[in-house]
Amino acid sequence: MSIKVKFVSSMKNLIITFIISQALLATIPSLAQVEESDTIQIGKTRIITRNLDSTETGVSEELLLIERDGSKDLTTSWFRLKAGWTNWLNESGGLGADNEFPLLEISPAHSLNIQLNIIEQSLKLNKDRVRLMYGIGFDNYYYKLKNDISLSSDHNGLIITDESATRDFDKNWVTNSYVTVPFLLNFNFALNKGKKKDFHILSGVNLMYAMQSTVKQKWREDGLKYKRRGKQVLGVNQLNIGYEAQLGYKNLIFYGKYFPDGIFKSADDPNLRSVSFGMIIGDFLN
Repeated sequence: MSIKVKFVSSMKNLIITFIISQALLATIPSLAQVEESDTIQIGKTRIITRNLDSTETGVSEELLLIERDGSKDLTTSWFRLKAGWTNWLNESGGLGADNEFPLLEISPAHSLNIQLNIIEQSLKLNKDRVRLMYGIGFDNYYYKLKNDISLSSDHNGLIITDESATRDFDKNWVTNSYVTVPFLLNFNFALNKGKKKDFHILSGVNLMYAMQSTVKQKWREDGLKYKRRGKQVLGVNQLNIGYEAQLGYKNLIFYGKYFPDGIFKSADDPNLRSVSFGMIIGDFLN
């Protein structure tokens, strides 16, 4: 009788041991898988192949993952506005009028540069670090003349007429308008490794084509108000190339522009070059 009881007890222990061992072995296949992966980069798409080999079953499973870079190679901005101040550099490199034309002075605080790019596109060259920016727009320079003068031109070049003896101008503006085609390289940097690249440095050129010059004058005489406004031929350089640089953090971007060639094309005209700086206001349709 005691032999029978011992036998039953032993069988029970064997059954319990078998159940526990099977429960432990059930977790082993997931730990015994060997994972290998291969990555293929095609443009913005990454194809990742992972092989999962089970050491227990000997069965090989292949997992295919396709990842696509979410950033765009080409982005477009509409109606981007730049606004700032402009001034003249004379022949000696100083700000202000040419020494041979002292009457041709402007008020730097009231002389403005307004550039409206109708369209700008940004093409990715190296991930999100380097991009090529180009577009087309209109670049206008509003010069407020300090003295009571009028500007015109003939075959000999620019004519400066002193009208201070007869008129005291309330407003005396000259505007040069251009079609511009900018080409800029955009370099993006991050403050810390792995962070979003929020710092921007851009540099490049602007190709300029002069459309027209406009004068706008207002004055009072014998209690009456007079104004003179219209297109004027001032002998401006038809084609021009200028340099531009931009520095920004996120959406706060400042620009500077410099045109080494003279504003006027005749050698007898004032040797004046344009320098401007300001801020990019934004993209009105983005």
